[in-house]
Parts: sequence; structure tokens; C-alpha cells
Amino acid sequence: MLNSLKQYYLKLALRKPYLSLHLKQMIAISFIIITILAVSCSFLMYTHISSLKMAISNNLSKTANLLNASNITYLISRDSVQANMNLQIIRSDKLIEHAILFDADDDVFASYQDDLTKLNTQSYKEGIHFEKNIVYLLQKIHINQILQGHLLIIRSTEDLRSLITKQIFVCFLIFLIGLSLTYLLSLYLKKRITQPITKLAAASQKIVNNKSYDARFNITQKDEIGSLFKSFNKMLSAVQTRETELKQHNEHLEKMVEMRTGQLQHRANHDALTQLPNRYLLMEKLNQGIANAKRHDSLLAILLIDLDRFKIINDSLGHAIGDKLLQEVAARLKGLARESDCIRRLGGDEFVIMLSKISNNEDAKLVAEKIIHQLTLPFHIDNHSLQIGASIGISIFPNDGEDARMLLQHADISMYQSKSVPSSSYEFFEKKMDTTHQRLLLEKNLRKALAEDKFTILYQPKINATDKRIAGMEALIRWTDSILGEVSPAYFIPIADEMGLLNDITKWVLETTCLQQKKWQDEGLQNNKIAVNISANHLVSADIYSLIKNTLDKFELKGEDLEIEITEDVFIGHTERNSEILKRIKSLGVTIAIDDFGTGYSSLSYLQNFPFDSIKLDTSFTKRVNHCPKSRGIVASTILLAHSLDLEITAEGVEDHIQFDFLKKNKCDLIQGFYFSRPISAKSITKLLRQQ
Repeated sequence: MLNSLKQYYLKLALRKPYLSLHLKQMIAISFIIITILAVSCSFLMYTHISSLKMAISNNLSKTANLLNASNITYLISRDSVQANMNLQIIRSDKLIEHAILFDADDDVFASYQDDLTKLNTQSYKEGIHFEKNIVYLLQKIHINQILQGHLLIIRSTEDLRSLITKQIFVCFLIFLIGLSLTYLLSLYLKKRITQPITKLAAASQKIVNNKSYDARFNITQKDEIGSLFKSFNKMLSAVQTRETELKQHNEHLEKMVEMRTGQLQHRANHDALTQLPNRYLLMEKLNQGIANAKRHDSLLAILLIDLDRFKIINDSLGHAIGDKLLQEVAARLKGLARESDCIRRLGGDEFVIMLSKISNNEDAKLVAEKIIHQLTLPFHIDNHSLQIGASIGISIFPNDGEDARMLLQHADISMYQSKSVPSSSYEFFEKKMDTTHQRLLLEKNLRKALAEDKFTILYQPKINATDKRIAGMEALIRWTDSILGEVSPAYFIPIADEMGLLNDITKWVLETTCLQQKKWQDEGLQNNKIAVNISANHLVSADIYSLIKNTLDKFELKGEDLEIEITEDVFIGHTERNSEILKRIKSLGVTIAIDDFGTGYSSLSYLQNFPFDSIKLDTSFTKRVNHCPKSRGIVASTILLAHSLDLEITAEGVEDHIQFDFLKKNKCDLIQGFYFSRPISAKSITKLLRQQ
């Protein structure tokens, strides 16, 4: 047993520095048992020793009283012989070493055992006293209060020391028994408590490492430990069930995301109404067609088709009839095209057909005549017989342009030339065509407006869909010319870009909006940020990063006070360079939004690779959620896509509560449109900011 205890405590001493549960139990049990034993042994020893001392003291007192009864007579008679014989009475107590009778002069009168004439009463105190190995009694002898002498009895404490030794031995044995009980109790507790808990901890760590929840514990204990293991088994079952459910849910979500991604990719590259490829695929197809034409030294024709009288029908009979009419037009155009031809919808009531591998202009002419014939035939839609026409502009590669942009531009010019003819017609592009005197006038007055600061800025609030508070706004440039009247930005901005004025206009817009933002901040008005539109060409042609940084520094603004909106044109060419420029801009703290999302060159890979912070859903999707299930699906999917990419999403063109309720229900972040506010002046915006 002693060897087992020795080995056990040696193992405890060599363990790791942290205290295990078993070691804590051992220490606690040992402390309690040892404390109890120590207190008990001390009490027992004290009691026994005190009892023995009391017995010795009483015995000495009785012996002294017995002797003194005769000693008084012998002292008075001065009979030392009889006094010595009287002291022999204590011979029976072998532990009494000496008994001495002193007279009144403190001289030894009689003694038992050795001659102790050298002793005197001055060396001892009156009463009974215990010293190292002896106990003595010194008692005065009086007669009528007259001191006759003293009696000194010296007794050995051998019996007391023997008792103390036995008590110490007994306590030691009890201590060893206590340690043994501690060891046995710790083993029992280890088996019943520590080992199960250690097993549970090891199994938990294994579950964490392997991420497997199949393990279960077979436990027969019908106590708290057994209940703990049963509860742990139930928890594992619940976690395993939840993990299975989550796995199934994730698989379902992955399938949904995959399906929605495919749908979004299709929708991103196709017109939602006619299902024709959109402008992005048109430019891609045009570039491929031009490359093939160069390779085979052949001709390629671009036919830009604009529908006559469509606006009248759309405005008078409604958008639903107008949409169906566009679908019917698309169907007729598909029926006319060859397999090698490419049909695209540019937007609105404009379509483009690319004719590849034509021999001469006559081939394009024949196709244009067939299109005009087909489109002048009546369209029967919802009990309406609709009559429209078409104006077609034709440009030929390589005569009318070396790239897709130039061919489309020249087809557009020739299309507008054909519109000058009263009835449906087509026109081939000719270099002598003047795109009208108005274009020259516009360019002249545009330069003058920039030089004389004739532009104005209106602000359209962006509303938080949750609390309907202003969360930001978009700065929109406006121009009213004294001759041309109010000129739409959609018209003069592209022309300014062609004239090389767009960079200067952008700088003016940035400085004007930042100055206004600074005024609002100085007035203590809360306005999160102002969004400014930046063209893709501007990213490439100028140091837009320096412009933005210098403007922010000039008006002591932070990057968080500004947002820039980039159209999807940024994805065409120079993608790596544009991405790097946008990252530099983002490093200033400026947020970046992609504008008119879903109408141009959207691609999921671009959303991943470009540092966008938010998406602005195009008006064409928002306005149709009232009556078009497909549009509702596109909007809901786009919101889901944006949030899954951690992007904020803004819906443009919100005009009624039905659109707003749908967007809010689908957790669109910000709302922008006439339902809340048209673009208004800085003064009007200031009033709104003060009201909230």
C-alpha cells in the first residue's frame, strides 16, 4: 500500500503544470481528510495528556497532604528519623524520584532517595509544575499560619512521555489510513466522474476535428454523469439532424444560385422583352464580323431600324400593347434573317441587323426592302390592328467605317436621314450627309456653356427603404440653352465626350457637388454621400484619381462623402486598367456604384473582379414589376445576387407605392425615383434635410 501511494503521488508530481479534474479532486479530498484527522488527533492528544496531567497533579496533592499530616508533628518535635521513615510511604510510587522536607530555615530536614542537601526551596515555585522530564510539587507547611517548613516532591513524567509517543504513533497510523482512504476514494471518483468526463472531452475534440456527429456514448450510470451523457447524445442527434438539413438547404441554394446565375447571365446578355441579344453581344458580334470580313476580304452591312409611329401607339394604348408590338416586330425580323445574320435590340424602338458575307450594296438593299414590307403589314394585338413603318439606316464595312462604333454611328446618321422622307424608307450612309445644322449649333453653345458656367446641378434623393429617410443623393447635370432650350444630358453628354469636353464637365460637376456637400456639413446637416456619374472614357483618358483626390482635399471632405457611378461601358476594353484605376479611387474611401445595371455589358465575373460597392438597378426593370412577372423575377434575383456579393443595391425609377412595396419586401436597400422626389435644387434638398 505504501509503495502504491508513493508511486501515485510521484505521478501527480510529474504531471503537466495545469491541474486536471482528478488532481483537483485528489487535493480537495486529501485536504479535507487530513484536516479532519489532524484536528481529531490533536483534540484526542490534548484530551489524554490533559487528563493524565490532571491525574498526576491530583495524586501528588493527595500524597503531599498525607505526608504533611505527620510532617507537622515531626517538624515541631524535630524528629528527623521519624520524618525520614514517614517519607518512605511513597516508595510504592516508583515514578517519584525525590521527596524532601525542608524546615522553616529552608534546610533539608528529611528526604527520600538521595541526599539532596544542596537543594533549597528557592529553585522551585510553590504549587505543581511540569517541566521537561519531571513534575514537582512544592507545598508550604503551616501551623496557625506560622510557616514550619516545605515539602518538595519530584516525580518523573515517563508515563506522560510514553503516552505522547503512543498518541503520535496512533495519529501517524490514522494519517496513513486517511491517505489510503484518499487514494481509494480518488480512484472511485476517477472511475465514476473523471474518466467519463475525460472521455466526453476527448470525444468532443474528435468531433470538432473530424466534423462528424455520428458518435454516440453507451452509458449505464443512473446519476448526473449518466444524464450528462444522455443529454450529449441528444445534442449530437440534434446537431446531426440540423447539419443534414443545412446541407440539404445549401445544396438546394447552390442549385438555385446556379439556376439563377444562368438566368442572370442570359438576362444580362439578352433583352428581357424580346429575348434578343443586347448591346453587349451586339458589339461582340460586330467585332467578330468585322474580323471575319477583314480575313476574307468581304463586305459587312449594318442595318439600324427605327420604328415609325411606335411612340404614338405606346403612349395612346399603353406600355403593355407597346411591349407586345415590339415582341411581334422582333419575331418578324427573326423570320427574315439568315442563320449567319445577327439581330439585336438596341433599346426603345430601335433594332440592329448585321448582314455578313454580302457581295455588294444591293444585298443590303433587298433585305431593307423586305424589312420595310414586313413591318408595314398590320399587327393584330389585343383586338387592335396596328400600322407602323420603319426607317432604316445602312452602313457598309469597310467603306463607311473600320470599327463597330463608327459603323453604328454612320448607320444612325443615315437612319435619321431616312426619317426626313415622309414614308418608310432606307438610306445608305454617304460622307456628304450632314447630321444637321443643329449639331453644329449644339457643339458651339456647349463650349460656351462650359466657359460661362451655364450648367446647373439638381439632386435626386436616395431613400432608405426601411425608414424612408434620405440616405444619400445623386448629382444630375442640367443645361438650358437660350436657343436650343432644355437639352437632355442623354443627348449632350455623348457629344461632349466626342468633343473632348467631358473631362472638364466632370471636373465642374465634382467641384460643384463637393462645394455643396461642404456647405451642408458646415450647417450640420446629415447627408451621407453624393453620387457623381463618371464615364468609362474618362477613366481611360484622364487622371480621374488625382481629380477626385484634389477635389476632396480642396473642400476638406472625406472619401466617404462621395460616391461615383460608372456605367457598364467600363467593361468594354481596358478592363484591367479600369479595374486598377477604380481600386485606387476606392482607396480614398470613395464608394463605387455600377449604374444602369442589367442593360449593357453586365457580367458576373465583372462584379467579382471590379471593386464595386453597390449596384443601381436600371429603370427599365423597376417600372415593369407592376405587371410583368419576369421583371419581378429579374429584380428579386438581382437583389439577392447583390446581397450575396455584399453589395448595396439601389432601385432607380420607382414611381408608385406598388413598386416601392415590392422592392421593400425583397429587401432592396435604397430607393430613387419620382415616388419620393424628382431631381430638385440644392435649396429644396436643404429643406428636406432640415425636416428629417
